[in-house]
Amino acid sequence: MKFIITLFLISSSLILASQPIQRCHFDEVMQQYKNANPNFIEYQTNQKTRRHLPLVATIPVVVHIVYNTNEQNISNEQIYSQLDVLNKDYRKQNYDILNAPFIFNPLLADTEIEFCLASIDPNNNSTNGINRVQTNNQSFSIQTVDNVKSSLTGGADPWPRDSYLNIWVCELSGLLGMAYPPGIIESLDGVVVGHNYFGTTGTVESPYNLGRTATHEVGHWLNLKHLWGDFGCDSDYCSDTPIQEAPNYDCIGYPMISTCNNIDNSPHGDMFFNFMDYGDDDCLISFTINQTERMQDALLGPRASILSSSGCSGIPNCFIEGTIDMTLEIMTDNFPEETSWKLENTSGIKLYSDSMYTSSNSTYIYSLQVQNDECYTLTFFDSYGDGICCTQGSGYFKLYNQNGDELINGGAFFYENSYSIQVGSLNIIENTKKENPSLIKITDILGQEICKIGNNQIYFYIYNDGSVVKKIIR
Repeated sequence: MKFIITLFLISSSLILASQPIQRCHFDEVMQQYKNANPNFIEYQTNQKTRRHLPLVATIPVVVHIVYNTNEQNISNEQIYSQLDVLNKDYRKQNYDILNAPFIFNPLLADTEIEFCLASIDPNNNSTNGINRVQTNNQSFSIQTVDNVKSSLTGGADPWPRDSYLNIWVCELSGLLGMAYPPGIIESLDGVVVGHNYFGTTGTVESPYNLGRTATHEVGHWLNLKHLWGDFGCDSDYCSDTPIQEAPNYDCIGYPMISTCNNIDNSPHGDMFFNFMDYGDDDCLISFTINQTERMQDALLGPRASILSSSGCSGIPNCFIEGTIDMTLEIMTDNFPEETSWKLENTSGIKLYSDSMYTSSNSTYIYSLQVQNDECYTLTFFDSYGDGICCTQGSGYFKLYNQNGDELINGGAFFYENSYSIQVGSLNIIENTKKENPSLIKITDILGQEICKIGNNQIYFYIYNDGSVVKKIIR
């Protein structure tokens, strides 16, 4: 039997650590915007009257890669890794949420908000949701960051904000990312993230290498404030986040006590691990119930139009670009018998698999040969529900293409973790009429196969004639 023990050291001195780069510019830029637009009124609601989503919301995303050098022109894999982080963080499926101080556990929430790379562009053409634009601008600064949102100033023009969440990824100087809340002028709406802080692979740099900058900024886009409000010791309009004096940096310990108006927030202190604080990526791990209500209300209020967007009406994204010859490397943890995996094609046929390993901390190599023009699903399982790394050994799984390039690198998950791998080009046949097409697979928005259907969820039914039907089960 396993025991997972998380130790939170009592420390206050780390809050004084220097912060060489500004994580977010939300408070300052909003004050500037209010000064320049005195008629602007922030969208606020009474917590007691907030509306709640009747089903899981799916937000179409377009990622604009604005690059000056080849390094800034990040890979599709880096983009896909960020979408994976967003979906896990917003659905309370991130593995590190286990590290939250137990006293706060009843307040942590699944936001019931998901994200997909757009499959239909504004002109109703097929797309992968990635827009690449080369610029003469070497970088964008705190003062010029909004220039990335227009081709006239060396950036990329946004797609309609009523149908897409626009995320610009570029070289940012002095800033990790920024976003505006609902209600600002359309030309500024969206999220900006530095390419060094976007996703979990490629050009990312520690300690901002786990995709939490985008998680934080999308929170602002959905009307969340920082935990300390606008100026410190201010309200974030969420009663389940303790009042907080100022940002917390680095990775501090529990409890971190704040004092506001001569009253401290002991005994439990700040919610320093909340996504809307300023800590390192590996220390930001959750949203709360009231934050979830506030974001859902924004989606039913000023951002309601995006819920009826057709931006993700195509086949679920087949994220990773593979090759016909691939190599899978697995290292088991201390409990190898809990580990298994399988590789399936879109027809649900199992092509490769293995299970019931007997040697702990041992490496296994598999040669995988597949066909072109197909989307494959590679799934890893742990029967105990603690993945194959991090707490009980240093297990991992890695997938390489035929050139030896790393496509997948993981190990931290709960019971299972799936990846969709495209080999060659996918020819998706729409509205093909054949007699009695057979259902071969049901997937969620990430292309992961679903065995049990739940209510108020979005599913894609994939048939043997190539057709894909999006259904909401009520």
